[in-house]
Amino acid sequence: GTTCLYFAMKSAPTKDAILYLDGDNKGGIVNNCCFPSNVAPSYAPPGQALVSVSVIGVPDEDDTAIEAKVRTELSAWFGANQVSGWRLLRVYRIPYAQPNQEA
Repeated sequence: GTTCLYFAMKSAPTKDAILYLDGDNKGGIVNNCCFPSNVAPSYAPPGQALVSVSVIGVPDEDDTAIEAKVRTELSAWFGANQVSGWRLLRVYRIPYAQPNQEA
């Protein structure tokens, strides 16, 4: 499964239309993130940007705990000043989104 979080922000930290992957595999929960509004501005709230974050699995924690972990990890990717301004829009838990990825 997977858990997806969507955040709105004033502007994306990049204009690139790419998928950011966790290549370090340091035991975090974030698998990848992207900025869909870089491809289609209408995906974001008017005048804002949208970030999509995918977490492997469906954690037992509540949305607030998952959000805190995601913010901590992405602060290392994009800087705490950038991530602290993001506004959580929604958390989706999708238990059968993809095959089991455990080793």
